[in-house]
Amino acid sequence: VVISGSENCNILLALANSLCLRKTKIITSQHSFLNSDTSGFIHNYLLPWALKRSSVTLCVSKGIKDMLLDMKLDPAKLEVLYNPIDKERIIACSKEKVGVFGQYIVFVGRMYAVKNVPFLFKSFQLFLKDHPSFKLVLVGDGPETGKLKRMADELGLQESLVWVGATRNPYPYIAGAELLALSSLSESLSNVVMEALCLGKTVVSTPCTGPVEILHAPTYGYVSNAFDDCEEFAGIMSHAIEHGIPSSVLSEYSEKFSISVSARKLNAIINQVVRSK
Repeated sequence: VVISGSENCNILLALANSLCLRKTKIITSQHSFLNSDTSGFIHNYLLPWALKRSSVTLCVSKGIKDMLLDMKLDPAKLEVLYNPIDKERIIACSKEKVGVFGQYIVFVGRMYAVKNVPFLFKSFQLFLKDHPSFKLVLVGDGPETGKLKRMADELGLQESLVWVGATRNPYPYIAGAELLALSSLSESLSNVVMEALCLGKTVVSTPCTGPVEILHAPTYGYVSNAFDDCEEFAGIMSHAIEHGIPSSVLSEYSEKFSISVSARKLNAIINQVVRSK
């Protein structure tokens, strides 16, 4: 059995297998929603062609599975397998000493347009009216950073933002936060949400498919109704500060995304493929 882990690899694996005299059983995987960055020919023809030639396609969320069902793939060949999180490593890494910022909300992610950070800035500006001592700690870097820093200046947020930049260990910043804010326009799953849960941190998110699926709001976190309603998002952040989900509840729930759970399911899928004709 050969397993591939990206759209291009899925296509190349299926192509290679079709050219081989001895056919190998292949398992493809889909980790993200299709977008305009990839050509329509790949989306509409090559990728569906490749996935239909695999024994199973692993989907990192139910949202991804629904997308592939819309592409007319066989539901019997689609399996949801969440990205696993290494809870022990995350907790150990979270104990690293970093700066002290007082009370703060943390954002972790690349500074890309899809992360919708301008919306977070405007929401945080409203949030500050009731919580003036709070900071917004930004962990990550990317092509939008310069533009975002100029926007922060225009909004008068200079004193309330902490720019950490890119780091290999974001976990101490998550561990020290009052809550984690996710403002994305699209997330197929969102590893950072699962990482925050394993550290017992309440999450406030926009209604991306992945976070909606994970959080089951308001049971394990809070999700807004819109991607552009700053007053609503600011209000949810204020509510989450005052009504955080108990850390023990979030930590226990995060076990659903552990390496052992994912490994057992993957092992079962591989065994099923091996036994199939």
